[in-house]
Amino acid sequence: YKRQEVSVPSRTGITVSIRKLSICTLSQALFGRTMLIRGLPLIRCIYATRVPASQVVTGLLDPIQKAFTDEFLSMETHRKVLVILGNQLVPLDRLKRQKNSLIYMTEDFGACTYVRHHKHKLVLILSAMRAYADKLREAGHTVHYERLEDNPRHLTFSDKLAAVVQKYQCRRLLHFEMQDKSMDRRMRKFAQRHSLQRAALLSPMFLTPREEFANWRAEQMSPRMAEFYKWQRRRMNILMTDSGKPLGGRWSFDTDNRKRLPPGVALPDLPVYDSNPYVAGVKQLVNRCFADHPGDVSNFMLPTTRDEAHQWLRDFLEQRFTNFGHYEDALTTRSDHVFHLSLIHI
Repeated sequence: YKRQEVSVPSRTGITVSIRKLSICTLSQALFGRTMLIRGLPLIRCIYATRVPASQVVTGLLDPIQKAFTDEFLSMETHRKVLVILGNQLVPLDRLKRQKNSLIYMTEDFGACTYVRHHKHKLVLILSAMRAYADKLREAGHTVHYERLEDNPRHLTFSDKLAAVVQKYQCRRLLHFEMQDKSMDRRMRKFAQRHSLQRAALLSPMFLTPREEFANWRAEQMSPRMAEFYKWQRRRMNILMTDSGKPLGGRWSFDTDNRKRLPPGVALPDLPVYDSNPYVAGVKQLVNRCFADHPGDVSNFMLPTTRDEAHQWLRDFLEQRFTNFGHYEDALTTRSDHVFHLSLIHI
């Protein structure tokens, strides 16, 4: 019963000073409650053995080490919930510091119907979300994912998130910066209502941090896109000379992209991908649940995974980039895309 230092096995390497310390009281100190092993409180193990705490830790810990450690990691993970929306499927390397967060993703009926979204948009987002969740799990993340058909339609996004927060006893709410101000306000109110600490993570989707944009905006009497464009070029040193001038001597070459499309110019087809196993099922889901929305899922052809999006970009650079500038504004009945990338989809 001498005072000793006992190192508890965990990712965090916590070391606890103990005196007459049972596994139960150690559990209470770390987790705020007594853990159960095979349905029995650990305190019974201590009372049954009546041995010094050091022997308890080194002896009893062997058969229960896995359960003890799993419980610690589980609670550590579930203290934080990271909400990822369907338009926030960021590169996985941006989530390396969130391995201890429970990642929450949900296909929300309200988000799909607040306007009558084109069916292609719904197929794109829902298929991409499902494939992304798989990648998160493969990378070692804990993911709570809810499909559209898993919940009654009347449940709101907040209703579903509240159930998850209660189930896992979450204390912190994390999310990436949102371009949708109404959704951002909703997350703020949700955190306040459920007494959660909230943190907005910097989003790799934004080229310019909001604080920097706010500083630039404060200096403008009348903000215009042309001035913002020049500021961005200078700030990031894009196509600039060493003397701070734009390459080519002009900021814009917009007048050079208005050529007519000659009849003999060959127009490349857009690539088609089929690596996402969820697309076929999501097409049926969208037709069934959103029959009154515009669009035809049968001609859906957009990339729905990060790998496919990279291939899409590579195809543009190899097949269409050379002629893109010349015929950027050209219209023809021979092609819906001409030499455009259709980047907005990815």
